[in-house]
Amino acid sequence: MTDESAEGNATPLLRLSQRGRAGIAGLAVVLAGIHLVFPALAIDGVFLGLLALAGLVALFDIQSIEWQGIKATRRRVEEATKALETATVPKEALPLAPPASALLTISATGTVTPPVHSEPVDLGVPTDPYDRFLWAVEQIRIELVILAGCTGTLPTRKGWAAYSIHDLSYTKVPIPRELLDALRLVSGVRDNVLRTGTRNPVFFESTATLALTLLAKLRALPRQLVRVDTEMAVFADRSLTQQMPTKAYAITTVSPSGMENTHVYPTLSEYTPGRWVTWEWDLTRVFGEAWYADPRTKAPTLAWSKAATFVGREFPDQWGIAFRTPVLRLD
Repeated sequence: MTDESAEGNATPLLRLSQRGRAGIAGLAVVLAGIHLVFPALAIDGVFLGLLALAGLVALFDIQSIEWQGIKATRRRVEEATKALETATVPKEALPLAPPASALLTISATGTVTPPVHSEPVDLGVPTDPYDRFLWAVEQIRIELVILAGCTGTLPTRKGWAAYSIHDLSYTKVPIPRELLDALRLVSGVRDNVLRTGTRNPVFFESTATLALTLLAKLRALPRQLVRVDTEMAVFADRSLTQQMPTKAYAITTVSPSGMENTHVYPTLSEYTPGRWVTWEWDLTRVFGEAWYADPRTKAPTLAWSKAATFVGREFPDQWGIAFRTPVLRLD
């Protein structure tokens, strides 16, 4: 039961847990039984009212679900799920931020704690509705981090755990409107769930379905992935006589079809070859022309004419990006 006087900001007049609902319904049935035991108590308005209360609390398909303050409606969740199922995702890969040699508008200065890499053991979907919902919401948050990180649109430079769905839903990543609406609904439900601790299975069956549908749509958004490859020695001249003091790595972008494009960029960090990283740049450190020896032909090759410093961050291995990377198709 809610007070709908303020549209979009409904507050519950009565908050009942599932146990509380069952208790009230049971009490009403017991009182109705007392009326039957004592012949002097006829089937009157009180008797019928108690039975109606029991049916209302225990059986009625209440549209507005308000378990311990969770503000979501079954109809709203179902409508959001249907909208997601029919929502289309763009066919073209989400664009990268401008390349390092262009005039960039993204600054990635600042230091953060390096990620802890571990085995991707949490990629399976849980069977319990409550656990499945929370698992799906966390995977949604991770997917938003990956999307923003691969396109160079992370709003700030901070630890992976500090990014929230709310913050990431306002990035420059062109996410379809239907997905954004579902994102905000799922995020709001998740916040209320953790605050109140409710675990009603009926509620989480529908919300988990919504969250899993949203996750599938987000993963279907085409994007280019960024991989760190070999560390390269770079030189200030074409004759490769004066080595530059900066580090440099071959950075490869992988398209949704599996096409790879590799360039050498200056960095100030150590990377593990093969790691998947964000597309981030430090515009306060810009390097002039640099050359390197092609690993296959040994011929002098231009690395960059002018470039900002690449400061991409390694995605944690446990996010399983390596298992979702595209394979080049030749047909």
